[in-house]
Amino acid sequence: MRILFLIVFVSLTSLSYSQRIDFENDKGITQNLFIKLYGNIDYNQPIVPGVKKLGTIDVHRIVTLFGYQFSPNTQFVSELEVEHANEVFIEQAFVKHKVVPNHFLKAGLILIPMGYINENHEATAFYSVERPFIDRDLVPSTWREAGIGMTGVFSGLGIRYKAFLVNGFRSYDDDATLQGSNGLRGGRQKGIKSKLSSLPNISAQLEYIGIPNSKIALSYYGGQTQSDLYDNLEENDLQAYAIADSSVVGLQMVGLHSQSTLNKFQINTQAVVASMANTASYNQFTGKDLGSLMWGYYVELAYQIFNSKTSDDSVTLFSRWSQYDTHGDTVGEVVNNQSYQRSIFTLGANYNPSKGVVFKTDFQWIGNQGSDNLTYQFNLGTGVWF
Repeated sequence: MRILFLIVFVSLTSLSYSQRIDFENDKGITQNLFIKLYGNIDYNQPIVPGVKKLGTIDVHRIVTLFGYQFSPNTQFVSELEVEHANEVFIEQAFVKHKVVPNHFLKAGLILIPMGYINENHEATAFYSVERPFIDRDLVPSTWREAGIGMTGVFSGLGIRYKAFLVNGFRSYDDDATLQGSNGLRGGRQKGIKSKLSSLPNISAQLEYIGIPNSKIALSYYGGQTQSDLYDNLEENDLQAYAIADSSVVGLQMVGLHSQSTLNKFQINTQAVVASMANTASYNQFTGKDLGSLMWGYYVELAYQIFNSKTSDDSVTLFSRWSQYDTHGDTVGEVVNNQSYQRSIFTLGANYNPSKGVVFKTDFQWIGNQGSDNLTYQFNLGTGVWF
């Protein structure tokens, strides 16, 4: 089956890289079917002084995008992802309809607009080989849930907006899914028979694009996690409801990110804070150590040291300083685990020999509050998007 997919993709690479499935104009449709692909292959070598560590080479992801333009106003977009060469997921699957010019109804499996990487997670869209740690443990990229909402732009104000009602994280399935070390990551439902045991959660973002070569965005996500323990409860069974209530947490997450480019320099920033309610009851019931507060930030500086005047060749050096803590605060009997506060410095380079192709390398210094010893990681990778 994978070979068949690859044959289809190769035969259709005449589709222009510059075309986007995004209602670029109202002048009619030049083609209905769109097929695109992105992917990356990574090599990671952990380095722990005094300890032998094996490196890994991973076909991290190959993602194929299928889209269909029904009319100038209505389209369908989907992404089929193969991770680690043996796991298959649907990453996106939504219908988007232009209600009025510049404003769209969107429904299906949707990427949550939180931070920069979650919606721009192709390897060609960011600098390091691996996504920033914050966009793994704090913003659990790739974070997608089923929902419906509106997107659009107020062109006179230079503001883009997104607002969705979505299903929340699943905090309890056959067992608890949330924990201190990686926060909410284990609770992503990903559209896999997603359960809804409460009112939908809210996901929204405002992005200001009124300054040339710059953008800044404020994101919000809030609601309650979902639990299978509410299924088939009788209304007067107060004890069962009390147990079910102990299997969910309330969540409020706020993110701020920015990107600015000046000549050959680029600076990217991101900060995220998440507050959880009911964690004392959740941890007591499940035996987990979920924190009541998580926070993180990074500052990234990039400089393009080479840009060919006759081709798309370019070389960019970058550095990133990040800190995050999935135990920013704890309540109840859970003791704050200082090892969950991490600091990472990443130094590396991206080489783009052509538009849509990147070769990457970086070196990371990784520390945590609970130890004076640093660990290190060397990374190599390549990615494509066409």
